[in-house]
Formats: sequence, structure tokens, C-alpha cells
Amino acid sequence: MKAGAVVTVAAWAIAMLPMAVHAQHDTQPTLSGRPPARVTMEELHRNGGVPACWRFGLPRGDAGRGRQVFIDAQCYACHTIRGETFPTPSPERVRPGPDLTGMGEAHPPEYFAESILDPNAVIVEGVGFTGPDGLSVMPSFADTLSVTQLVDLVAYLRSQTGADTRRPLGSSTVVVPGARKPEVQGRGIVRALLPGSDLVVIEHDEITGYMPAMTMGFRATSRTVYEAVRAGDAVSFVLRLTVDGAVLTSIQKTAPP
Repeated sequence: MKAGAVVTVAAWAIAMLPMAVHAQHDTQPTLSGRPPARVTMEELHRNGGVPACWRFGLPRGDAGRGRQVFIDAQCYACHTIRGETFPTPSPERVRPGPDLTGMGEAHPPEYFAESILDPNAVIVEGVGFTGPDGLSVMPSFADTLSVTQLVDLVAYLRSQTGADTRRPLGSSTVVVPGARKPEVQGRGIVRALLPGSDLVVIEHDEITGYMPAMTMGFRATSRTVYEAVRAGDAVSFVLRLTVDGAVLTSIQKTAPP
């Protein structure tokens, strides 16, 4: 090879080196799993400080560690995941909340993260989602979770994918009183009895035409109904629907599921 040709090849190789480095870097995924975005400073300023079509990508976490975060934060006191076994929650921690079975297929990771940190950013209307003040019943964990715990918890929620058990989107909508039958029946497991309020907290399956599967407290209409069961009992029950909500009119023990 002639000397001139050698110089030309060497110059070409040096010129291509930055492109090769960029190509190598682009094959290495970011923490979110997406390829890196490349932009000039002028383009950033032109687009308001971010690349065109940019959105925040939550880093990928560890679902196994996230399950432990779910337990440590006692998320199971409000949320059920079918097929999982969690400790019995403290009665004072039990609150109604949506069933998270199969929920990993329904939302992107960033939505889960926002719901955990800022639950009032998106308020889902319906029983088990909003309180009497119209705000979300979900507490914020912005001051209690580290970044690593957050991304791991989101990874665990995203791992709940069983499409055969996921309820259809929109099933949380509550039918307007007067447009449904006055009583509905359900089945579930008693999680707590709250003295002083006569509330029986039940982790129940979907109540067709009324509410999705969740953990919910219902006021017993009499002490006889309230005292008929204990925490841990598998039960069938009847709710009377009123304009102020549902009240528990009948409950009886059944064989464990």
C-alpha cells in the first residue's frame, strides 16, 4: 500500500472514531431501558429545555426487592394481589383500596411512581379511590421511600401482569344509586373489625355491578351482624345500597377458599 493511501485510511479511521464510540454507547441501555436521546444545546433551548417528544423514563428496579418494600410499607393493608400471601395488617392500617392483580399491564411505570409520590395528581373517582373530601384515599410516600425503594416498588407492581385475572379497565365505575338493584351479594375474607364504628373490613372479590375487588369497610346494621364473624373468617355477605353508600345487612361464615 502506498504511503498516501495509508495516510488517507488513517485519517478516515480517526474521523469515524467518534461515530463508532457513539454507536457503541447507543447499544448500552439507559437505566430506563430506552436508548439515549442525542440533542444539541441549541435544540434543547429551542424545545423549552428538553429534547423534542421527551418524557421522563423511570429507571428499572428489582421486583424482588420491590415486593419487600410493598410489605415493609404495609401496602397490603389497603391493596390485594391475588395469589400473594402477606402478613395480617394491623386493624388501624386497613383502608379500602383497589385490587392490584394484573395491574402491571394497565399503566406505564411513571404513572405508578406518580401515584405513589403524588396520589392527588390523578384522582380516580369511585368507591375505594376517593374520600369524602373528593381527594384520593391513597397516602403519599414521598417522604418515606428512597429513590431505590421507589423504583423497586414500581418494578414489583409492573410484574403483576396476569391478564386472565386483571379486571377490565373502567370496572371501578360505580353505578348511580337508583339505577341498580337495592341489594348486592359478595364473598371475601374479614380482615378487621373496627370497634366503635361497627365497621367490618372485608377483602372481597368483585361485586358485580357495584365495585371491583378490593379491601373495604362496611358498617353493620346491627350488633348481631357485627359480632357474627371474626378477622380471618371467609364469608358471604349482603349489602344494602343507599344514597350514602353500602351497609352490611347480613354476613355468614363459609368454607375457606
